[in-house]
Amino acid sequence: MAGASATAGNLVVVWTDGNDSYVSLVAVHATAGTNALVSGVAGIQTLAQLSGVTPAALVAANFDIV
Repeated sequence: MAGASATAGNLVVVWTDGNDSYVSLVAVHATAGTNALVSGVAGIQTLAQLSGVTPAALVAANFDIV
């Protein structure tokens, strides 16, 4: 769709550096349309660092939902 306006949103991303895991909020720009794709990152804010936690340890049994 020509002339479509850009939209923005946030993604929550869980990632690891091999030693620790992180939960980050990524603010993104997206192009409006039927196949909206991320067209840029406006900012990244790390919300939590899980020290010594590997991806295999990120299972529901290891969390208490409050």
